[in-house]
Amino acid sequence: MGKDTTQPTPIDKQEYEAFKNFVRDVHGRTRGHLGTEIENALREYRKSASGSDRLQRIEDDIATIKATVAQAESDGGTVAPTPSDDSNTRTRGSAKPAANQPRTQKVGYLIDKYYDRTNCNSDGGVIVEKEIRQVVKSEYSFDTDIVDEYVADIAEELNQRHDTEPHPSHGAFDVWGSELEAAKEEAEKKANEDLDEVAD
Repeated sequence: MGKDTTQPTPIDKQEYEAFKNFVRDVHGRTRGHLGTEIENALREYRKSASGSDRLQRIEDDIATIKATVAQAESDGGTVAPTPSDDSNTRTRGSAKPAANQPRTQKVGYLIDKYYDRTNCNSDGGVIVEKEIRQVVKSEYSFDTDIVDEYVADIAEELNQRHDTEPHPSHGAFDVWGSELEAAKEEAEKKANEDLDEVAD
C-alpha cells in the first residue's frame, strides 16, 4: 500500500524549474528524487520557522565551534582553516565529491581524473570528448542527458583553463601547450612535404 500523497498548490514556473535543476544537479536526475526533496524542503522550512528549534541549533553550533577551538588549543595544535581560506582549497587527488555536492566540485574532480587517464596536465593535453564521457560514467551513475551536460561543462572548463585551439591538422579536438606545439610542427612538416611533392 502506497503512502498517502497530495498535490501541492501551484507555484511559480521559474521557481519550480530552478528547484528541478537543483535536484538534478544533486542526484543526477529528478525521477525518484523530486518528491523527496520537496518534502525535505517543506520539513526544513517548518523547522526553521520554529524559533526555539532555530535558536537551539545556533547554540549547538556555537558550542561545537567552542569545543573545537578549545581542543585544538589545548593539544598545541591550530584551528582548522575555514572554507573561505585559500589553504583549504581542494587539491588534486582529494576524495571524490558525493553526488549531492555542487557541480563545480564534481567537475574539478572529474578533470583531475581525466588528467590521470589521458596523461594531460597544465603543460599540454588534448580534449577528447569520448574520454571525458568514459571518466564521467566510471565515476558517477548519471543518466545520459546529465552525462552530456558534464562532458560539455568539463570541455568548457578545460578550454578556459588552457586557452586551447582546434588541432591544426584535422580540428577534430582541441589541444593546448606542448600538444599544440607538436601538432603545429607536424602540420607544418606535412605542408612542406606536400609542397615538395607539387614542386617535383
